[in-house]
Amino acid sequence: MYAAAEAYTEELRRQAQAPPVKSKQMNTENPAVNIPAIGAEADAVWFADELADAWRTAQDEAVVAYHAWRESPGLIEYAVYRAAQDRADQAQDVLAGARPSVTSLRRVGS
Repeated sequence: MYAAAEAYTEELRRQAQAPPVKSKQMNTENPAVNIPAIGAEADAVWFADELADAWRTAQDEAVVAYHAWRESPGLIEYAVYRAAQDRADQAQDVLAGARPSVTSLRRVGS
């Protein structure tokens, strides 16, 4: 899955570096597509998806640790649960901070 995304991103970068088309050949009714903007949007969406996956994983670990603590209450079990929940909270904060940039890119590119 990631290989296809990397190949697509690389193709967009290659196209962005191609020499510009002479103005007499350019279609003025339908201006050229902004390939770098599309590539940036794809990178931003991919990055946000990776952050979401990291948050889901951390949250799943926190849920497992919580259930372990509830089944066997103790200081160590609680500390393990709190550490896992802190990681999930931190991942959620990072994810929330990354979302506005992805949304604004989608509006520009659509």
